[in-house]
Amino acid sequence: MFVISCKSPLVYRRKGEGQSILAVINPKDETTEIKNVSGKIIYTVGHGASLENGKLIIKGSAAVFVEE
Repeated sequence: MFVISCKSPLVYRRKGEGQSILAVINPKDETTEIKNVSGKIIYTVGHGASLENGKLIIKGSAAVFVEE
């Protein structure tokens, strides 16, 4: 378990058994970006997210899980 940031958005990485999951929670009403993210979005909650050119774009009031 590794918390990357305790600020908003909260970014949390969990590794185990050959798998790494990045969980991002954006409680604010505004869209935010996180750089240097690679992988595949496996689940979203709320207003959605996208992964474009190494940037995770997460809309306000949303959560996303990325398999790295």
